[in-house]
Amino acid sequence: MTFGEGLSGAACARPLAAPGDQALRRSSRRFATGCELLGLAALWGLLYLPWLGFSPLEHEEGRRLLPAREMLASGDFVLPTLFGRAYLAKPPLAYWLIDLASLPAGQVTAWSTRIPSALAVLGLAGLVHALASRFIGRGAARLGVLLWLLMPMALEKGVLGELEAPFALFVGLALAGQFAAAQGRPRAALLGGLALGLAVLTKGPAAWVFSAAAGVGSAALEPRRARAHLAPMLVCIGVSVLIAAAWVVPLVSRLGWATLQSTWLGEASGGGSTPSQDLGQRAAFAAGTAAGFLPASALLLALAPRSARRAGLPALVRFALVVSAGACLFFLVYPRCQARYAFPAAPWTALAGGYVLARGLAPEASAGARRALMLAAGACALLGPAAALALLADRLALDFTGVEVDALGVALALAAAAAGALALAALRRGAHPRALAASLAVLVLVRGLHLSQVVRPDARAGASADWARAVAATLPGEGRIHTAHWSDFNLLATLPRPPVYTEAPLRDVAPGEVLLYARPDAEPVPAEVARWEALGAFPLRHGKELVAVQRPRLEMP
Repeated sequence: MTFGEGLSGAACARPLAAPGDQALRRSSRRFATGCELLGLAALWGLLYLPWLGFSPLEHEEGRRLLPAREMLASGDFVLPTLFGRAYLAKPPLAYWLIDLASLPAGQVTAWSTRIPSALAVLGLAGLVHALASRFIGRGAARLGVLLWLLMPMALEKGVLGELEAPFALFVGLALAGQFAAAQGRPRAALLGGLALGLAVLTKGPAAWVFSAAAGVGSAALEPRRARAHLAPMLVCIGVSVLIAAAWVVPLVSRLGWATLQSTWLGEASGGGSTPSQDLGQRAAFAAGTAAGFLPASALLLALAPRSARRAGLPALVRFALVVSAGACLFFLVYPRCQARYAFPAAPWTALAGGYVLARGLAPEASAGARRALMLAAGACALLGPAAALALLADRLALDFTGVEVDALGVALALAAAAAGALALAALRRGAHPRALAASLAVLVLVRGLHLSQVVRPDARAGASADWARAVAATLPGEGRIHTAHWSDFNLLATLPRPPVYTEAPLRDVAPGEVLLYARPDAEPVPAEVARWEALGAFPLRHGKELVAVQRPRLEMP
């Protein structure tokens, strides 16, 4: 067949569309894309927003809320403080975001502390969708976003007022710019450097690890294009240094370089966890990324379709795998880093997982792709019956004590179990698309089950509110509150007025002011405050109690 005959046959098989038909198709595609994005945004709202205002402060949230509150009250947005003292463990961008979210209400609350994290998860979902749609297909984009929104680690970090989700968003934008620059758009490296600078202002130099892993790893995979990968990396890191310097320079002028250096070196060298706790954190991180397809990017690559491996994985998927493998390897192995530092790799793992699952659903899928799909669908499907059994066993036991069974929770548990059974049955019949759809439904239902049992005002939230009211009732209406207690930030964040830190009560606490200090239950009252007026004692964790004492206005010599 000649070239002309082939062209003629192709033209006969698919006639040229009229300009009006092309415009109609473009309009239809835009409408479909808009509906798809609205649906994914609605799923995000269902999964994340109900958490933000109900549960008590947890983990590191108090250490984010308190500096943001003090920063908003003082108007000093350069030097973060905690209990009135300089607090430089982390850069200030997270506090700026919390203060920005707090402007409508005029005060920093648990909700305004958490909404930046939830919005960051939504932003990363949009980034995954945009990149995947542009480079690897709409099917992979949809699956990648679903895997990201349903990833257990994303569900945890996206509803906490911590640094991980905003940090992951800025790192993701930086890597997207670095990838675009390596693909022939050099100006994108400048935007990537700006985003990388924001990531550094969120959590420090850990952001550079991701940029270096992407650049060096990609150059190692493609030595002929090494310069194309390394040049954007250097530009991104260079621009980010300039962005970070915009905050560091005025800070040095106020505190001096020696103070900053000693503080940051101490932060970088601190461990703080035992080997068993460290191993547990890394195991929890690996389990928490399972729904993003697998934490082990090497296994992800091994399960990729044979045809794709033979022809070469798409550039975006290779990039995602390099980011996931390189960054996770560094942060999961380096002993001075918490496992959660690797969280920005999670959306890239989800993106690669979306590609693998999309290939597994294709008619020409290889045996490896089918195994990957069965592994993901089967693991998710088993969660449904497991959650139903756990809840029903718990509820039946509670019912014997007179507690009413939660009908909504039972209904969600049974629905999750049914969806899991359908997914497993579909896997046995080889109906992989139905199995995957049912498995994703299991994850949504289990999340709803979690929300129905935990988000409603639970015992922890009630206990925290009762503790705050009890402490507040003992404090005088005026005068400063001092604290010599440098932990339990989440409880101290609930006090009606922010305390200031003191190391020498006899010197720093003026007559009529209040001191809060922690002591083990068995310890006597410190001699220097033994003659002060006791206002009350309130339980803390680890067998301690928070004692409130007021210095007399008139002291006996």
